[in-house]
Amino acid sequence: MAALSHSAPDVAAEASALAARLPALLAQARQAAATLYLGAHGRRRAGFGETFWQHRPHRQEEGLRRVDWRRSAREDDRLYVRETEWQSVETIGFWRDPRPGFQWRSAPNLPRKGDRALVLLTALAMALARGGERVGALGAARGPKSGARAGEAIAERLAHLAADAAFPGPPRFRGPIIIAADFYEPVEVWAARLSPQAQRGPGVLLAIADPAEESFPFAGRTRFLGMDAPAERVFGRAERLRNAYGAALAENRRALTALTARLGWRLLLHRTDLPAQPALLALAAAVSGETGFAAAAKQAETA
Repeated sequence: MAALSHSAPDVAAEASALAARLPALLAQARQAAATLYLGAHGRRRAGFGETFWQHRPHRQEEGLRRVDWRRSAREDDRLYVRETEWQSVETIGFWRDPRPGFQWRSAPNLPRKGDRALVLLTALAMALARGGERVGALGAARGPKSGARAGEAIAERLAHLAADAAFPGPPRFRGPIIIAADFYEPVEVWAARLSPQAQRGPGVLLAIADPAEESFPFAGRTRFLGMDAPAERVFGRAERLRNAYGAALAENRRALTALTARLGWRLLLHRTDLPAQPALLALAAAVSGETGFAAAAKQAETA
């Protein structure tokens, strides 16, 4: 007989436990962030910046100081100017689902879903802030900021959200938004939440699942206890539910994929029994694709 013996936790106790784990999670995030390089992003047009954009013909009113003599030496009768790509600071918002159900794990050797989300979001925020971007937690009293402590500030904010905290409204800034959750609530609920956010900029949904939620390995008499609300269901032969559960999960993912496509956002899936590093690289690449960052994420050789 298999059993899933997780009941609705004491919120204060869980918050205290998470606070105790936070230093270790921050250490994981720093280590992961060290494997990423996210430079200042370009705007796909000429302007102030350090990245070469294009050569163009020299105009007489510009004077000779702007001439690129090395490039111009290739031509007999034309001078050229070297232009750089316009770069500007981006502002990125982060949010992690605080519900107790997002802190579930099926085995002690697996990370909690919420902990893995916190590590991934914090590592990305650290890398972005190191590259000069401004990062912030959605719904925070203080606005986004850059600098060495910006990523840690996001982690502390997200780690201490109340379990029953309402989903935040759209931010004042315009820029990319990253939402981490398991997204098991009805897709209509998420559509209502995300539609206002999508008015402020592009976004990425990071859907994190425990491996047991993907495979439904339960068999025999099994008791399921709720985490987000006190509920209990007992099934005599849980394995009979496997096909129906798999179909429901697939429909949830299909609807979530359709929602993100309709909003112009991206959806990333990650399982907690897999290494965090590939998920971080995929997340960084997704954000790079949304914002046009000039420097792509790359994995350190020692990772």
